[in-house]
Parts: sequence; structure tokens; C-alpha cells
Amino acid sequence: MRRALRRVAIGGAVAALAILAALVAVDRIGYDPAPWLADLDVLERHMDEAYANLEWVVERRGLDLPALDRATRAAIADAGSRRGARRAICAFVSAFDDPHLRIERPPPA
Repeated sequence: MRRALRRVAIGGAVAALAILAALVAVDRIGYDPAPWLADLDVLERHMDEAYANLEWVVERRGLDLPALDRATRAAIADAGSRRGARRAICAFVSAFDDPHLRIERPPPA
């Protein structure tokens, strides 16, 4: 009985790892950085027009916007997956260190 339970547990663990590997592969297969770079363009344009603290962050905190843009674009290009690209966009927003500026996920459809 114990041996049968052990086999079931091992089989379940192997199946779970296989599913996890498949999910990671699906996230990486077909990754295209272009939509993420387009999203970054839209975000930067919107911030340029509507983000009230932009000049203050640059002048007072010394945030180097061109360097941040280059680093974010490189991170998106090298991300290899949607998760990696999302992390790059989140890091871009986090660089402003402003609690009023954040990324919110849309509610599920």
C-alpha cells in the first residue's frame, strides 16, 4: 500500500513538473517584444503629457530618463517571455519611486 502511494505521489510530482515546464515553454514560444515596446512608447508619451511629477523626479531625484529608456528597451528585447517583459515595464515604473505611479492589472474579462 505504501509503495503504491509513493508511486502515485512521484507520478503526480512528475506530472506537475511537466505541466510547469509546458507553461514556461508556452510563455517563451512566440514571444514578440514589439507589442511591449509599443506599450512602453504609449506609457512614455502619456507620462510626458500627464505625469505631474515628471520634471520633479528628473530634477530633484536625478532620474536619467534616456538611460532608463535604453535599459528598459534592452530588457524587453532580451526578456524572452511575456513575464520578463512585464518585469521590465514594472522596473521602469518602479524607477520613479512614486507611490502615485503604479501599474494595475485590468480586471478579468
